[in-house]
Amino acid sequence: MAMDEYFAKYNAERITNVIVPHIIGQQYVAPWGVVPVTLTAGGGAYNWGGYSADIIAALAIATMFMLHWAVVADADINGHYEIEFYYGATDILAAACAFTRTAPFTASVMVPVKSGVLPAGSRVRARMRHSVGGATALTKIYYHPH
Repeated sequence: MAMDEYFAKYNAERITNVIVPHIIGQQYVAPWGVVPVTLTAGGGAYNWGGYSADIIAALAIATMFMLHWAVVADADINGHYEIEFYYGATDILAAACAFTRTAPFTASVMVPVKSGVLPAGSRVRARMRHSVGGATALTKIYYHPH
């Protein structure tokens, strides 16, 4: 197969299997129908807190999927927040995001999160750190299947 034929085939498969589902695929929120998952920063500036409860339970999504947005609510201390999202049984880093609270936080914010394509059945959970330490926040994640 000539190189131009190879790239034409590769690009056609990529458009069909990756780009089209990404553009027109349905978006979902996890956890759905329950309260958001609580994240707690470690004590002291920029120390990681422990891993959260599952945001997406293992085996809950039967297809490959991508993380796209974090919904963060009730951040309780002014300062800089960083959140990492992990997938799988061994907690592989999938994506990260950051935001800043500078005044009373009475609503939720949407924070962009971009993961690669995660394997079907992957558990997702998170951990957080804060510029002062000891902060808490609630989170949900927007995702879409591939």
